Amino acid sequence: GGDAPALGGAVAVAATLTTFVIPLLAALGARLGKRLSDSPVIDVPEPPATADGDARVLVVGYGRVGLLIGDMLDRHELPWVAIDRDARLVEQGRARGHTVYFGEASRPEFLRRCGLDTATAVVVTMDSPEAVEAVVATARQERPELVLVARARDARHAKALYALGATEAVPETIEASLQLSEALLVDI
Repeated sequence: GGDAPALGGAVAVAATLTTFVIPLLAALGARLGKRLSDSPVIDVPEPPATADGDARVLVVGYGRVGLLIGDMLDRHELPWVAIDRDARLVEQGRARGHTVYFGEASRPEFLRRCGLDTATAVVVTMDSPEAVEAVVATARQERPELVLVARARDARHAKALYALGATEAVPETIEASLQLSEALLVDI
């Protein structure tokens, strides 16, 4: 119809604006986040000195993807704990009633304190490719037989994660379709 050129133009303008606005908002968010994280107001729980021995899935990264995985594990009645290095995410998770520990998951002693020795699997969901690689390498070195699933930035990053020992590396581009599929399976 006659609306197609106008719609195309609107989409092009929106795409162009988004390209410029998102990096600015990200930079602003990073600055605000740094300011907030400089204030030690938030009480973040440390993992116990030794894990309780219960077998659980360790979810490393408690952002949007980590939360979705936690919800899925809950629906399937699989016990899990989350780890994040963002104190606000840790606090939000604990407010939801989840066990979420604050710390650096690329440190072997920290992973052990969170239950790595008895974990049924480790799922690494962080945004930063370098951080994901560090956790995958550490977890694989500590537990050679462990099921280790990691979020990859793209196919090239997935290949690097497999080289580091990931059991599965899921590119972000298929995350949405996996979430849709999982929701469909649960509803069926």
